[in-house]
Amino acid sequence: MSCCEQVNLTELKGFCVFRQAAMFNRGDIVDLLVQHGGNLRAANASGETAIDLAPPSLQYKMRQYVK
Repeated sequence: MSCCEQVNLTELKGFCVFRQAAMFNRGDIVDLLVQHGGNLRAANASGETAIDLAPPSLQYKMRQYVK
């Protein structure tokens, strides 16, 4: 399994490390995951992305990655 595949692994409800880092406002972890191929647009079972789950200040930073 490649590094990018591991970064984007999800559990049954679609949650992954990326979304957890976003929810808990861990911009440092989000940066690291993006550098290693993390998918900001991947959605969980409810259709929420990591950007949707992040606090507003981190959402702004994350949106800069997808431009």
